Amino acid sequence: MIPYVLASAGSALANHLWQSTVFVAAVWLMTLLLRRNHARIRYALWFAASLKFLLPFSLLISLGTLLPQPQRIATPSQQTMYTAIDTVGQPFSNLTPTIPPTLTPSSPKTPILPLALTAAWLCGAALLLLIWSIRWHQLSATLRISTPSHHGREHDILRRLEQQTSIRKPITLKLSKDPIEPGIAGILHPTLLWPERLSDHLEDRHIEAIIAHELIHVRRRDNLTAALHMLVGALFWFHPLVWWIEKRMLEERERSCDEAVVQMGSKPGTYAESLLKACRFCLESPLPCVSGITGSDLSLRVHSIMSLRLERLSLAKKLLLTAAVIFAAAVPILFGQIGGTIDTTLNSNLKFEVATIKPSGSTNGVDHDLHIDSTAGRLTMTATVQWMTCYAYNIGPRHCTGGPDWTGSDLFDIVAKVDAEQAAAINKMPHEQQNHEYRLMLRSLLNDRFKLQVEQDTKELPIYELVVAKGGPKLTPAISIEKEKGSSSMSSSSNRTTSKLTAKNATMERLAAHLGEQSSIERMVVDRTGLKDSYDFDLTWQREEMQSDTSGPSIFSALQEQLGLKLQATKAPVNLLVIDHIERPTAN
Repeated sequence: MIPYVLASAGSALANHLWQSTVFVAAVWLMTLLLRRNHARIRYALWFAASLKFLLPFSLLISLGTLLPQPQRIATPSQQTMYTAIDTVGQPFSNLTPTIPPTLTPSSPKTPILPLALTAAWLCGAALLLLIWSIRWHQLSATLRISTPSHHGREHDILRRLEQQTSIRKPITLKLSKDPIEPGIAGILHPTLLWPERLSDHLEDRHIEAIIAHELIHVRRRDNLTAALHMLVGALFWFHPLVWWIEKRMLEERERSCDEAVVQMGSKPGTYAESLLKACRFCLESPLPCVSGITGSDLSLRVHSIMSLRLERLSLAKKLLLTAAVIFAAAVPILFGQIGGTIDTTLNSNLKFEVATIKPSGSTNGVDHDLHIDSTAGRLTMTATVQWMTCYAYNIGPRHCTGGPDWTGSDLFDIVAKVDAEQAAAINKMPHEQQNHEYRLMLRSLLNDRFKLQVEQDTKELPIYELVVAKGGPKLTPAISIEKEKGSSSMSSSSNRTTSKLTAKNATMERLAAHLGEQSSIERMVVDRTGLKDSYDFDLTWQREEMQSDTSGPSIFSALQEQLGLKLQATKAPVNLLVIDHIERPTAN
């Protein structure tokens, strides 16, 4: 089971890394545009790029699907946009490794690559955490042996600047015998660590400039943001951009504090001199989450301090930043809402050339019988209007509600045909696209002859999620020849006691839809297996009315025993197609 979980998570991780990489590229372009503005803005952008690695867009998309959705019709442009964003945003969705028919811990076919990659990741993360732990232990030892200071030049300047920078809680000052650089250690209870011999080399104005720099780190909670990026680094240490972001954050963090110190009144020359004198005496802080005065190219910082000319954000740049924030946060949520719509597009150009409709005399007890001959361009169907509607809009039978009682009970015979030219064009399309064309034509037929009008609604309903059972799936990947043809089939058969489902080149999404049609399930079924491949399988179960006979499994048990899948009950907002208006057709 563990190798399977690791393998199935590969495509999701690849999509997340791809999205995060694109996000970092967009942030980099924004920082180039804002290179003459305040460094704190660029620092915030790089921090957002870091946090993106902890926040997959899929979470925001899922949030969008959970929000209340108004009744609406999905236009062709919306559906095109959804498909385009889904393809570009998740290019690795179909790269999930093929899982062997049976997956057991002792199976020789157990995938080794996911286990090897996971082991390498764990080793890298553990090594990084070990290095940071050693450095933190060394810093903690320095803090323990340092002497708290309650008087002296450093103490008096610190208390005065705390009031000036609006820091309410007094910061602990500790003097260290080691030549470590001045820095703020700690997040909840920050401590200013000051080398006691440094003050002998500095004047009051130099001490004031350096302490002001450290207090700005406290006010902006730079240790917290640095610690969060360390978490990103531990999780995604293998991604080069994570280390690049760390370098950019460090540079912009120090430049931001430099700009703030100068704006507080410190003379650029005095401040630059303070940094140079301190750096000659001190050693750099061992951890990124300890805010000191070094950490970036000192010569560039001094040059920047001496030639400081900051531009205020123009209205155009403010609007651009606002739009970027809204786009990054709102679009995935909106995408989730759009993705939840039912495609109710009507295409006036896709219609059957001729069609006959008449009440059916069928008495075989089923609510549908459909046959499509794509070569001849012919569709023959015996079905209820409710079933026709579900097929036309590609939804499960429990997703369609409303309408008079006869829509779910009366059967109609339909024979429809397209012209020869259109039939030839459709016959050249992949199998799924052929079905889509016939669905669109059936929508037009229902609209013209039954005067069908539909709308959407969303309700919280009990559903089943189709998930992988413990032990992994027991599925046979579809034969490659069938995949190349694009053909897919799923047929059911029943006798007095049992039902059987035979599938060829079928997806889990299609299986979920078929399960939702079973009377023994009585709920909608949503695919949550994460399996993107197509499979060949047989499923046999005991009919519901024969459950007292212990000779066969229920459909729930059969799924787990024969396919390695299971249905788990939950509740979720469900998009429903509501029949708003319909009329009986005149027979012809």
